[in-house]
Amino acid sequence: MKIFQKMLNTLKRVLPSKKEIDKEIGEIPMKSSREVWLCPLVPTKVLEECQKDKFEVFVDDNFHYMDESERYRNGVYDNYEEAVEACKAIIDSYLPEQREEGQTADELYKGYVIYGEDPFIIPTPTNKEVFSAWSYAKQRCKEICG
Repeated sequence: MKIFQKMLNTLKRVLPSKKEIDKEIGEIPMKSSREVWLCPLVPTKVLEECQKDKFEVFVDDNFHYMDESERYRNGVYDNYEEAVEACKAIIDSYLPEQREEGQTADELYKGYVIYGEDPFIIPTPTNKEVFSAWSYAKQRCKEICG
């Protein structure tokens, strides 16, 4: 009940009249669960209002590729830069632990793409470069292994 009430309150702030609220509740486009933590389907305007200027970091497991049951939510961040730093920290903590003596950057990277954690940020901003965990991991493997 709390979720529905929050959605209704948000609609009242976003839309100017009850007539428009009734119309939007019945006809509003829906957004898929990949970008939503609140519930499986949320009206687009409500989603935008509730998550305005917030970025969530989710982490997939490369070993369980495409298995959303292995995904976890790392956190919610006030800006994109903080979310990127959280993603980098996840990779930076994984790679040194997996490195073996004499291992090359390519070998370390290969292990990462098979077994490592793959953080990503939702929503993807339109005006900034999209963070790629794999690209960042490849760069870090070169730096770590020399």
